[in-house]
Amino acid sequence: AHKLARYIAADPGLIDTAVLWAAHAHIIDMINVSPRLAAQAAGPNCGKTLAMEAIGNLVPRPTPASSITAASVFRVIEEVQPTLLLDEADQMLSDRTSLLVAVLNSSHRKSSAFVMRTEEVMPGQFHVVRFSTWAAMMFAGIRELPPTLQDRSIVLRLRMAKPGEVKEHLRDGKCPDLAESAQKLARWASDLVALPDIELPLELPNRLGDNWRPLLAIAGLAGGDWPARAMEAAMVAAQQQEQGQISMLLADIHLVFGERDQVLSQELVNGLLDLDEKPYHEQNRGREITTNWLARQLKGVVTQPTRTMHVGKDRKKGYARAAFTDAWERYGVIDVNGDVRKTPPKTTVPNVTTGQTLSSNGHSGTDGSRLSPDGTVVSRLSEGPNPNSTAGCHVVTDDTDGKEGFLETPVHDEEGAVDGGDDTCLL
Repeated sequence: AHKLARYIAADPGLIDTAVLWAAHAHIIDMINVSPRLAAQAAGPNCGKTLAMEAIGNLVPRPTPASSITAASVFRVIEEVQPTLLLDEADQMLSDRTSLLVAVLNSSHRKSSAFVMRTEEVMPGQFHVVRFSTWAAMMFAGIRELPPTLQDRSIVLRLRMAKPGEVKEHLRDGKCPDLAESAQKLARWASDLVALPDIELPLELPNRLGDNWRPLLAIAGLAGGDWPARAMEAAMVAAQQQEQGQISMLLADIHLVFGERDQVLSQELVNGLLDLDEKPYHEQNRGREITTNWLARQLKGVVTQPTRTMHVGKDRKKGYARAAFTDAWERYGVIDVNGDVRKTPPKTTVPNVTTGQTLSSNGHSGTDGSRLSPDGTVVSRLSEGPNPNSTAGCHVVTDDTDGKEGFLETPVHDEEGAVDGGDDTCLL
């Protein structure tokens, strides 16, 4: 981790997250859910592209692109089995309903990571062909991803570096030290038979838990203080996601209110359910939201509870606009003048999915071999690209066995700078 920290200005928990995600890319054939990694920041010059380049030195078959089509995605995955590194993602995925977004979404879960296409195999003869979309992916951009991709991602929220905070720069994207660590990760992955299944805390439900499960399992194998560090990073992510859910909900409530001074509770719920590309049809533990669910979410957020309103001869519960004014301002929905902000908060909300079992009855080694459950090589591909090569990075030969431990704790000197420590560890 100390090696990566020299190139990225981020909290230690984010560095740990990036290292664990890079390790997961080496064992993607052994897991059922592959979280996307999203490097995001509030503005330019925060090191998103440089972070992607640095992390790209740690993963197998890194394949960077700043523009790509849906067809290119599944064809390059079929041919190369890459780790896709997609820069300028906020521009590339600005159309949330595009085919590209749908293809990238499909890659999150192994069981559904396929697309079907009709191919002309002979003149006038067409066959339906299934293409795999199963691959590790990282995105970098200023704005958040489309909601369906955002909640499939673990987010690295980067900040602008202070002078001297970044110790080294990747001038040409190459890093021999990180390439050496990538080789050790590849050897570790080739020896690994299965990841242990782990119990997740209640704070990591649904898709959030799916995303973090393989990373927490890897941290458990690393031992030492890695399990605690990984869990701390996951809890921070869960807290940020909860805050994001409230921001999105308040922005959507503002949209449903329109110019009205009050709205009945059921009308507000119906209005939320009518919004396109929103998770409210499954946000209530996999079911549609209700008035009770809405009341629970707004408890402690709005200044007043629901109030009784007269509708003809009936009396029904509803919300007054004045109850939301303070919350809308605090969460950035409106400015101090009551005007809607030009860029409303975009957030990530998890959808309900089933958990994964981190085990395998045989898997592909990172060198193209087929491994039995006991780790024996039963077949090996003799042709094709070298999975352990790191495109855009010097390859460094390592003569050690690489088994001393594949993660290590960074050592800080008296001034807080990260020191390399013992070079026998992997990262």
